[in-house]
Amino acid sequence: MDRLLWILAALVLSIVLYRYFFMPVPNSQQRISLSALEAEVALLESGEANYLILSVPGTDHFLNVSGELGCLEVDLPQILPWQIDLEDRFSSVLLANGIPPYESKGSDGSRFIDGTITGPTAQMTAVLSRIFQQTFDVAPGSDVVVEKPFKLETYQ
Repeated sequence: MDRLLWILAALVLSIVLYRYFFMPVPNSQQRISLSALEAEVALLESGEANYLILSVPGTDHFLNVSGELGCLEVDLPQILPWQIDLEDRFSSVLLANGIPPYESKGSDGSRFIDGTITGPTAQMTAVLSRIFQQTFDVAPGSDVVVEKPFKLETYQ
């Protein structure tokens, strides 16, 4: 009987430790107008958000955005067929907005096309909005789904 209790206690402890250390960090997701994107960029600059995922509502099309004060990095992963198909367009859009595209690798070796936007918050937001619109061919007043992962220390 004692052995069974020890096994049960070890199982419960394993579940608790797994949930505490290995569960995915929850995300906050909201749908906003592209014109309201500046507040989200300000969260990146302040360190309140680790990164943002900007998605076209109703599709799987998205851009990753990370940043700090005065600097944003926008990237398009090159993993799925639709992402690879958009590589030339995304690179052209970056260049048209004065941003040289460059390639980077993720921690798993996956390929990304990146661009770095610098300047004041309002200027970076306007450029980011144009990049999103032109890459995915959406209208300026369109909505965007913004996903913000909570910072790990906020969650635990």
